[in-house]
Amino acid sequence: MVKSAKDIQAVVKFAHAHNLHVTVRSSGHDYMGRSTWEGSFLINLSEMNEMEIDLNSSRSQYGTVKVQTGLQWQEIYQKVRYS
Repeated sequence: MVKSAKDIQAVVKFAHAHNLHVTVRSSGHDYMGRSTWEGSFLINLSEMNEMEIDLNSSRSQYGTVKVQTGLQWQEIYQKVRYS
């Protein structure tokens, strides 16, 4: 479980130093099987679930949303809807 970009960097360096195959899992399923590999070093991104809503953004008249990869779309939609 990683919680920041710094955590990811440390994990990738560790895996590289020990010649480990890395797989990544986020918030959902990968039907092609890329998030599972027997004997691999799994980086789980599901704890990376922060979200920023900026309704006064200079980038868009409608505002902007910045999300981390651990959020599911239904969570994003719900938070945006009630902002």
